[in-house]
Formats: sequence, C-alpha cells, structure tokens
Amino acid sequence: MVDHLKANLPGFVSAKLYKQVDDPQEYLIYTEWESLDSFKKFLASNSYKVTLEYGKSIIEGRPTHRIFQVTHVE
Repeated sequence: MVDHLKANLPGFVSAKLYKQVDDPQEYLIYTEWESLDSFKKFLASNSYKVTLEYGKSIIEGRPTHRIFQVTHVE
C-alpha cells in the first residue's frame, strides 16, 4: 500500500496506522510528506476523496487533521 502511495502521490514519504490501546474504535494515521504544499495538494485531490470514502466504511465519525512540522532533527 505505501509503495503504491509513494508512486502515485507526489511528495508522499511514508504512512503508519495506529490503533488506540484503550479504545479500539479510535485510530491515528500518521503520514509524512516532503512539504506542507504536497500535503495540501493531496487534501484537494481525488485520491483524498477516495481515501475518505474508504475511511467512512471502517471508522465512525468525521476525521480530524492536525498538521505538525519538524522543528529539530539530530
């Protein structure tokens, strides 16, 4: 799946899916992008719409987004 995304989404670097330990109905999808602009283009794309529709089939409610940028790397 990640290889498909890398090949088809410019700027996509990686993704991980986490399940909340205390609430198995809650998930976190962590994605890494080359730039904020690449991520914003994804949010405006048809690929994002398809991803949302799939997510609705497995997760209740509307997803929320929080965007973080790297401030320090060692």
